[in-house]
Amino acid sequence: MTHRITHGGHGAAALLLCCTTAHNAAALLLLRSRNIRKYPTASAPSWSAWLQGVLRLNHIFFSPNFVWLSCAVFVYVAFPYDFESGLYEGWGSWVPKRVALNFAMMFGYVGFWHCALYLWNWSSRKFVANRPGSGRIAHNIGYSCLGTLQWSAWEVIFMHLYATKKLPYMSDADAFSSPANIARSLLWTAAIPLFRGLHFYFAHRFIHIKVLYKYVHSLHHRNIDIEPFAGLCMHPIEHLYYFSCIAPALYFYASPFHFLWNGVHLMLSPGKPRHGLRLCLYAYVACTPARYIVLTCYDGRAYALLLLLLLPHTAAALLHSGQPLGV
Repeated sequence: MTHRITHGGHGAAALLLCCTTAHNAAALLLLRSRNIRKYPTASAPSWSAWLQGVLRLNHIFFSPNFVWLSCAVFVYVAFPYDFESGLYEGWGSWVPKRVALNFAMMFGYVGFWHCALYLWNWSSRKFVANRPGSGRIAHNIGYSCLGTLQWSAWEVIFMHLYATKKLPYMSDADAFSSPANIARSLLWTAAIPLFRGLHFYFAHRFIHIKVLYKYVHSLHHRNIDIEPFAGLCMHPIEHLYYFSCIAPALYFYASPFHFLWNGVHLMLSPGKPRHGLRLCLYAYVACTPARYIVLTCYDGRAYALLLLLLLPHTAAALLHSGQPLGV
């Protein structure tokens, strides 16, 4: 079933986008002070503690994954896939529209972080005193664009396979038609960030084999002074390994949303850990809310940030059926 939204839904969709942007802005408020307290280095959690955190969905609700999931929900609802009209059975005007959407998403999110940190100077806590030059930034943007093109190609291929019934998928109606499908949908939503971490570990180890590192992965390591666009700056061959994380969609019965959620995570998540600033925002990946507040800031702005973290999904719940937006 194709997602459709009414004029009222348009406003809710805009609210969702504003809330996600506001979250980024609120997170960056933490950077503006040069007197942020130093935090003790946290040791790796035990397997039992990690499993408890996963079962509580801490890796979703108390980590950047929540923001990326909100972005995926927004894209899926505001720019829905249309498998019923026969549009995706061909290779018409919908392809460049989808490519343009992916570029807007990449530049909107990663570009926001780059502008806020390096143009608007919302923070001065840089690991390296000198800022990356325009040549380096152009280099990073160029390879990030190649990564965006490759993701767009995979997305278009999968949409064509779904539309022509060559690849089975769980429709939106089926996803909530039974307790088993609801559980499956929730499970895949929670599992994708975990699988992303596992896949990235082994893919990254693989491209550190000497010959692959020399001719492929070394391009990524040229960024000795990183900035947000450095995250997706990879050799196109490395992009192949990186985006192979979408492979489970070929084998497991799931919703196209889970395919998109995986892709949005692949597109947006590399930019955050490469901001080039001494920022402790990973502390809340597997923390309780109370510990999250203690570790990420030292004043009342934490409560505002927590509120902003909750707003995107509240806005998403307001979206309902109506007219498609044509992408």
